Amino acid sequence: MFNLLRLTRPLNLLIIAATMYCLRWCVVLPLLRKYSPGFDLSFSGFHFFLSVLAMILLAAAGNIINDYFDQKVDRINRPHRLIVGKTVKRRVAMMLHHGLNIAAVLISLYLAWVSHLWMAIIIPVFIATLLWWYSPVLKKKAFWGNLAVALCVASVPLWAGMFDIRAIERAYSDMLPALQEQKLLEEVWFWLTAFAVFAFLLTLAREAQKDLEDLEGDRAEGYTTLPIVQGEKNTRIYAASILFIAFVLVAAGTGVYLRDNKITFLFSSLLVAAPILVSMIYTLRAQDKKGYALASRLTKLAMAGGIFFTFVIRWWLMI
Repeated sequence: MFNLLRLTRPLNLLIIAATMYCLRWCVVLPLLRKYSPGFDLSFSGFHFFLSVLAMILLAAAGNIINDYFDQKVDRINRPHRLIVGKTVKRRVAMMLHHGLNIAAVLISLYLAWVSHLWMAIIIPVFIATLLWWYSPVLKKKAFWGNLAVALCVASVPLWAGMFDIRAIERAYSDMLPALQEQKLLEEVWFWLTAFAVFAFLLTLAREAQKDLEDLEGDRAEGYTTLPIVQGEKNTRIYAASILFIAFVLVAAGTGVYLRDNKITFLFSSLLVAAPILVSMIYTLRAQDKKGYALASRLTKLAMAGGIFFTFVIRWWLMI
């Protein structure tokens, strides 16, 4: 059971759950209260938990199928993390993958029915399909595998808020013209989209960093990842360029929205902008597996900083 749990990468799953709850309680709710102190979230806590669970199950299924198809390459790149075929049978891993995906889609169907938001089912089906094709096909191709993972990660902030926004529209339907006039829902979508873009860019850069880190094993297995096709130097420049774009967007957003508050400006710089900038520098300077791994961890630190920054946003919205 312990190895099955390791296979799902529980820390990554906790990060997904933390992201969704932080966006709900630190961004969506304060924006509602900013509009009117009497406003509250209309999507029940239990149903929101189910939406978090659905995303966690999808991610867990994706992690399992990734390890299932990566057994050979992991013997070179990450022998200490090899589980499928060693401590967990291949058949068990595949059955668990399918079971988790089915459970996630069924939960999403229920949520779509409860919220009368049938288009919501597109996201979990899209993620499940994309992650299925990722390991055996897309991961071995230059850029496309990285793009697939980045799109899946970017969907988490949007998924975190879409049910709440739908519930607000239904609960306060009589006030909808006023809400639209005040652009409340547009502001909620703006913040969720900003976090989605932030997650997309950092994930895209981090996947390239991981490709650089895994170069030896990927080359041995005949993969055509970015470093193999474009070379290490070009891939370093590519990853650093994406990080630079993310840095510029964070700096611009901080300058436009948070410049009047020194505390929010400081936390944005320390928690988000600084790790991105340092990761960019380390990416350009790295020459070996250890250096690329450090750059990747710094990018992950910036992503964690983005999650913590939601608490700063909550404080800023409520002062």
